[in-house]
Amino acid sequence: MVNRSTRLLLISTASIITDAVLLQVLTGNSAWSAPAARLLSLCAALAIAGLLSKCLPAPVQAGRRPGLLPLIVVSVVLNYGVFAILSMRTPEIQPLVHLAAAWLGTLLFCLFGVWRIRRWRND
Repeated sequence: MVNRSTRLLLISTASIITDAVLLQVLTGNSAWSAPAARLLSLCAALAIAGLLSKCLPAPVQAGRRPGLLPLIVVSVVLNYGVFAILSMRTPEIQPLVHLAAAWLGTLLFCLFGVWRIRRWRND
């Protein structure tokens, strides 16, 4: 049985790697703009995350947590928004740098959100 932290780490790592590789392929070998390529790579990363979450065994106590789905939706929108703004404001910087900044901000936002959800439920 995979514990909750390991499961989250595996899903996040696979999503970020899928996102980065597909973004690099789309922006390097085709005429896709960075925001359009990022949208496609983000969708692929979300599909990989969904598949892995279904395949990896979940801990018994990790049922549907209230408040987690809205946090994920807002995080995805935040991730794409940060990337789009950075790529439009500074197009001379590589898209992978923007991707790293967007994922860092998203992961910090998610960690804070999960902490707030747990604290709210424990009160």
